[in-house]
Amino acid sequence: TEKDRQNVKSDFHDDNPITHPDDDILNRKQKALQVYRLIKGYKSKSSLAIGIVGAWGDGKTSFMHIIENKFNDDDKYIVVHFNSWLNISVESIITDFFTTVEKKIRIHSFDVSKEVKKYGNNVLSVSKNTTTETLLNALKIIPDTSLSDSFANVNDILNRLDKKVIVFFDDLDRLKPNEVFEVLKLIRNTASFDVFNYVVGYDKAYLIEALKNNNIPFADKYCEKIFLKEFPLPPITQTQIDDFVKHSILEILPEKKIEIDGVFESYEILIYLEQSSIFTSLNNLRNTKRFINEFKISIYGLQDDVNVSDFILIKLLKFSYYDVYRLLFNRNYYLDNKESAFSGERKYINYKLREKDKKDNLSTFGKNFDNSLLKEDVLSTKLYTDFDIKIIGNICDKIFNKSTYGNIDSALSISYGNNYFKYFEDEIAESAFTHAAFQEFMGVDFVTKQKIINSAYEKDKLNGLVLFIYKINIQQDVKSRANYENLIACLFYIANLKSKVKHDKYSGIDFDILDGFMDNYKNLVVERFKYESVNELKSFYKSVFLEKTVKLTTKNRSKLTTS
Repeated sequence: TEKDRQNVKSDFHDDNPITHPDDDILNRKQKALQVYRLIKGYKSKSSLAIGIVGAWGDGKTSFMHIIENKFNDDDKYIVVHFNSWLNISVESIITDFFTTVEKKIRIHSFDVSKEVKKYGNNVLSVSKNTTTETLLNALKIIPDTSLSDSFANVNDILNRLDKKVIVFFDDLDRLKPNEVFEVLKLIRNTASFDVFNYVVGYDKAYLIEALKNNNIPFADKYCEKIFLKEFPLPPITQTQIDDFVKHSILEILPEKKIEIDGVFESYEILIYLEQSSIFTSLNNLRNTKRFINEFKISIYGLQDDVNVSDFILIKLLKFSYYDVYRLLFNRNYYLDNKESAFSGERKYINYKLREKDKKDNLSTFGKNFDNSLLKEDVLSTKLYTDFDIKIIGNICDKIFNKSTYGNIDSALSISYGNNYFKYFEDEIAESAFTHAAFQEFMGVDFVTKQKIINSAYEKDKLNGLVLFIYKINIQQDVKSRANYENLIACLFYIANLKSKVKHDKYSGIDFDILDGFMDNYKNLVVERFKYESVNELKSFYKSVFLEKTVKLTTKNRSKLTTS
């Protein structure tokens, strides 16, 4: 049942074709209906063969399954699904074909199935002729004379069965040229019974090449003799791939719908500006499913501690442009600190691509991929086309240039703080302060906050906590006066902690950020947190400041007490 089908649906996208029309993501059900109507409406008393044409990965098998599904409940048709690729020789293809057909017919008539089996044995014996004889027989419109009586007898019996047989031939373009020719011979001659309909999937270019290898002249015309009509499948579009990626990631991370919608809106801006999608390398559905599977495996346990957009892009580099991904792992060689600031939030947004002509000067900062050392070394590999390089550049600029394409930097961004390597290692370091722990920190009272700070300090996690705090937006993230005052008090408390050798990464509180949190420009803090006056706010600042011995310079201390 449909319910059972949903219950057994895998958590991962497998490489198998779909088996039910409801799983069709390429919107081909209407085209499948056209094929179904053609077969149902075919009134001629001769065999019918239809070609489903598409390149590897275009979804031929899935499309054929949609057609097949429409015949499964039709008692006028005996449905036979034959995968010739599972056989290892011409003889085994013939044997397996007639065995498969015979088993399906046996359900409806044992006598008819017995005659089909006998005929199949005759065909098999004839197939052992020389190659020249086989080619000459195949070019005839009717079967070989030695099979004529047997063919006519089976054909007559099948007509009296009052049922059509529809055979779905799959993976024809995976066979060797001589095997391709044998299948076509079955369809055109030795198994061209009046009641037989064939739906055959193949890559047209490969089919023609196989016929040429068998010395068949005018191979394209030969195909026209076999197939009454071909249905070329349009290749999957980039828009369909992009939509499938988004839909799949939403299924993996449904709780992040708002963030994911925003991520793909920014990708759409990139498409508009650059006239190309960053997912261009996922050029068929199989590759796209494999990418989604890798993304799902990689993000497990990290979903709350990474920026979704950055994670998608890093995993895309790994999947499609592995050599670029491998180079980026060498952070110290290809990246520089984005800003030359010694304090303030920008100090902690660490990474930007290093310029190629300044690779030995650590005080310089690259602007984008086009002028980067990374691009120079990627080009030197000679692995990628010019178009590939363009897409790689778009991806890298999206990751490392947060001022473009609607990018928004966050506490979880790959370019912020100590986040970089968890995007490559797919795990959170023991010294990391997690997003969940920070959410807990923000929701408790001051005394509990102090305990969390002390624990982070002892476990070498304080730097991670501080980097989260630096990303707080006072106007958006702090909801009440009590929360605001607790936050300011925590910053002073952290600033008063003494550094130890084992805590060498901890360097107090950044004054510019503290000053920004306390900046009452245009009376914003007073109005947001409902202080009666500026003087009341100043009194709070002074009470906190004078209570603690804070690691600030004399100049900064003077500025703070008069702000």
